[in-house]
Amino acid sequence: MNHELTTKSMKKVLAEFVSTKAAGMTRRALRNYEEVLDLFGEFLEERGVTTLEWGAAPAAPVTKKRGATVEQVIALFDDFNEVYLVSTVKAEREFLRAAALTCRDLGRWLQTLGQRPQRRPSETTPVHA
Repeated sequence: MNHELTTKSMKKVLAEFVSTKAAGMTRRALRNYEEVLDLFGEFLEERGVTTLEWGAAPAAPVTKKRGATVEQVIALFDDFNEVYLVSTVKAEREFLRAAALTCRDLGRWLQTLGQRPQRRPSETTPVHA
């Protein structure tokens, strides 16, 4: 069985996310997104996550030597929002709200990023009446 696995730098993934969201945002909202994602990037690096992996390969646990799947990154949102931002960063309530919204949007975007369109047949069979 052939397993296709795609790997992308987490920094590139986060930058791509910001660029896709930037068009419809105010400067303040964009600045909040960037601040949250900078901290989220640091949070991931501290846990050894530097790449995002998706595809048909079975998911392995996050380790210092491996990237993380979309599901594993999304699973880290709670630790980021509830532990890292509160205990380590000591973020204020408004920033915590911005972080929760940013993570929600990032999670939705990551899920669509990993979905690939179904392969279309190279030839279609004509239907005769």
